[in-house]
Amino acid sequence: MLTKHRQRLILGIALIVALTCSIVVAVIVGATDVSLSAALEGINATLTGHATDDVDTQIIGQVRFPRAVLGAIVGAGLGTCGVITQSLLRNPLGDPYILGISSGASTGAATVIVFGASSSILSALGITIGAFLGALISIFLVTLLASAGGRITPTRIIFAGMAVTYFFSATTSLITLMAKTAAGTKSVMFWTLGSLSNASWHDVALAGIVVAAAITSFMIWGRRVDILNLGDDAAISLGTSPRIYRNLLFLIVALSIAVLVSLTGAIGFVGLVVPHVAKQLVGSPTRAALPIAALCGALLVVIADTCTRIVIRPAEIPIGILTALVGTPMLMALIKKYSK
Repeated sequence: MLTKHRQRLILGIALIVALTCSIVVAVIVGATDVSLSAALEGINATLTGHATDDVDTQIIGQVRFPRAVLGAIVGAGLGTCGVITQSLLRNPLGDPYILGISSGASTGAATVIVFGASSSILSALGITIGAFLGALISIFLVTLLASAGGRITPTRIIFAGMAVTYFFSATTSLITLMAKTAAGTKSVMFWTLGSLSNASWHDVALAGIVVAAAITSFMIWGRRVDILNLGDDAAISLGTSPRIYRNLLFLIVALSIAVLVSLTGAIGFVGLVVPHVAKQLVGSPTRAALPIAALCGALLVVIADTCTRIVIRPAEIPIGILTALVGTPMLMALIKKYSK
């Protein structure tokens, strides 16, 4: 009989193989499909730094391959942040976006898109930096509200996140209505629903560094997260400070999500659904669930992004719409499960 460790290893290898295949398919599929041999040649040329004049190879190296890799990294980040968020909130229906970060980032991006043409300062910032600043403001507001009148608790964070989310959602809607052109309105809507269409290797490097640092931190403190799940009194008796570790981990989650949302917009339901899938596969210990959640999240986002390009091609739909359509039935199933 296989041990749990070996079962997890086999599962991890299977997910890595599936993810690799999904990335290759993502490179092949687009407004115009390319052959498998051309896709592999383009990927190889990109990885080895081989210069080429072939148009298909250039498209693969500069557009499709970085888009697929960014999708995998973002999915891994959302999945692992979801595991930590649900554990810290002690809420199986918790989601990283419950912290209000995505709505703040959306407001920042919408501000740059709509008013950037008339403001040299906003134009210089760019959409990504504007979104990141909006995310940081939302983090500050959630922290301020959650800490008002006492120490930060999971319940206060949830209520503060809901309040900030509603505020920034209303602000984004107001800014969208102020757009002077239909193109500006469409750009805001497309961005707020999530998109990987503007992916670049710079984005891949930034997201990769942030997600790698976050996952490393989560793995190091994984045992602490499991102890926090037992409750504050039990954590204190076991020598763990709930306040210090909870605030530190929430900060890492918040900053990670802020960076990811500033690059791709809001991609919902990944951080909500993936942790449950990972725990069903390998159990609830954080250190066991994190690698599987990362691989499952990466696989889900890459497949979803591939589907967005073939549903109504040559046009594409925002990835947030597709993840919501897939995630909503799963959320309903989770609600039914936990209502029992």
